Amino acid sequence: MKNKRVLRLLRVEPLLSQPTPSLWAARIPLPCNPRLISPNQWGIDRATVLVGQVGRVYIVLVLKWYAKKIVGHHVSRHARTAEWLDAVNQAVNRQIRKLSGYKSAC
Repeated sequence: MKNKRVLRLLRVEPLLSQPTPSLWAARIPLPCNPRLISPNQWGIDRATVLVGQVGRVYIVLVLKWYAKKIVGHHVSRHARTAEWLDAVNQAVNRQIRKLSGYKSAC
């Protein structure tokens, strides 16, 4: 049977349900770009890179939105909480060293 015939038969018999707008989901568009509130605002993101012999490699980046700089990163074959925390800890330690005026010997 064709689709038009099925639809006509459903209309002849009271079997076709009417759309109810009250059941539709209300969609509110969200802004896609981060809104800068302060100059020290950070964001975190993950990228997946496919490497030939190794397979998938995950790169976790901590970004400073206002300065548009990478302040911390971690590269691993896994994307678990520990890897995200390593990237955040690296970023925090770099910022503390930068604020305190610490200079490494290297």
